[in-house]
Amino acid sequence: MAFTSRSSLRDTLTKLLLYDMVITEDALVKCLVELKVLLELFIQDVVVSFSECCLITDSLLRRLFWRDDTSCLVPHLHRFSFCPLFQFGANTFAKFVDSRLGKASNGPFTIQAFYAEDNFFDDSTLAYMTALHAEGRLRWSLQDREILRQKLADIHLF
Repeated sequence: MAFTSRSSLRDTLTKLLLYDMVITEDALVKCLVELKVLLELFIQDVVVSFSECCLITDSLLRRLFWRDDTSCLVPHLHRFSFCPLFQFGANTFAKFVDSRLGKASNGPFTIQAFYAEDNFFDDSTLAYMTALHAEGRLRWSLQDREILRQKLADIHLF
């Protein structure tokens, strides 16, 4: 938080990738509140010392619902990418998606899900996401974790 304040990232940062990082939900929310122009967010749940650090939960998804007031967290979110450990319900995920449909200013809301297991979503959730994609209301892709590794290999931090 101090770094974002000192460097003016709150007014300039448009993409945040939280790859292989442990952070609490409250700490993430505190950070996201400050990032006023954020457009893209990637979150990955991680396993550390044989314990799961699940950030992508029903609670976080509810906090990311779009709201038509100043309490909206990441109001300009255009792309949400994630790699979860499956600690959220399909109903909450669908409500999160519904809340964001039509709110992105530069095209349909985009979701890219990376998975490690074949049974990532139930059939009804997959059918719903596929239907929204076919209607052009949502850009939706489901990728395996190997594609995630390839994408992140191109990211260099200085």
